[in-house]
Amino acid sequence: MENAFIFILGLFFGSFANVLVYRLNTGEPIMFSRSRCFSCGQNLKWFELIPVFSFLFLKGRCRVCGSKISWQYPLVELASGFLFLILYVYIPSGPSPTWTSWAIAALFFWLLFVISVYDLRHKIIPNNLVYLSTAAVALFLIIGNLDFIENWKLLIEHFAAGIGLFAFFGGLWFISRGRWMGFGDAKMAFALGLFLGWPETLAAFFFSFWIGAFFGLILAFYNYKLKAKSYKLLSGTQVPFAPFIFLGGLAAYLWADAIIFWYLSLLG
Repeated sequence: MENAFIFILGLFFGSFANVLVYRLNTGEPIMFSRSRCFSCGQNLKWFELIPVFSFLFLKGRCRVCGSKISWQYPLVELASGFLFLILYVYIPSGPSPTWTSWAIAALFFWLLFVISVYDLRHKIIPNNLVYLSTAAVALFLIIGNLDFIENWKLLIEHFAAGIGLFAFFGGLWFISRGRWMGFGDAKMAFALGLFLGWPETLAAFFFSFWIGAFFGLILAFYNYKLKAKSYKLLSGTQVPFAPFIFLGGLAAYLWADAIIFWYLSLLG
């Protein structure tokens, strides 16, 4: 029952994620503003705002004008729901993770998820969401680990991890003059490193680039086999890296300890 509640909660957060992706930095109000069809401008009824269900019920089209509704809506909602559920099931806080530790982790990775979707759509990382994610890290350090007040070594490790990850991504941005990496990626990486600490940050670094490399191989194979014109257009542009930072960080947070233990066991 709890799992179902967590998943549904994630669906509604996914609905709000779509609002942020479409309205942030446009001057349009994010809160207290009616959702509407982008084609005909018709305000949506309550039954058209239910995550995933409304898309299926309306068969992916506006009830009034019949224009197609973007698949981004249900996909982002479902991804957000599974994000909440995966964090609840696998969160590395012992057999009975507290609601506080789960909520802070869910908020932080949800913000990184929104940043990733925004980057995919607009090819830019919004500063306000990065600053919010950094604030979520501060909450995690203070509320989730009150002993940090006296455990200066561990606190310094978290800050060093954040600064180290920021320095690497910032260095790539500086050397390439923004061609390889955006400065927003570096700021996002700082928040992630601050959240994870050591050695999870190192795992997140490798996971991010491995996932990015795997995605690049898929695109290369797709281009080679199908000679897709859409990919030829994509190949000349910068591929957003925020989604890989998010996925690498999530994998490191959930499974880095198990993977490191497995790797060390191979070494004997």
